[in-house]
Amino acid sequence: MDVIDDVLESRGERELQPAVLSAVALGRATLKRYYVKTELSDIYSLAVALHPSSKLDSTSIETAQQRINLNQMRLQRKLLQA
Repeated sequence: MDVIDDVLESRGERELQPAVLSAVALGRATLKRYYVKTELSDIYSLAVALHPSSKLDSTSIETAQQRINLNQMRLQRKLLQA
């Protein structure tokens, strides 16, 4: 998504043809749907929490679980609104 945004910003929307712009918009919408589904997955949440770069210790696991639950509730609300 960041790459798409960077290209659009660097070239400007005026330089791109309408067909390209609509294809990019469709692609972004599709990616957004997949990102939301991925983030709602319990396995994804666990993988993020347990990844070595997180360096969670036993005291921060509860905080991480609370954040995961909060993010999951937010994403579920977004899906219901969409």
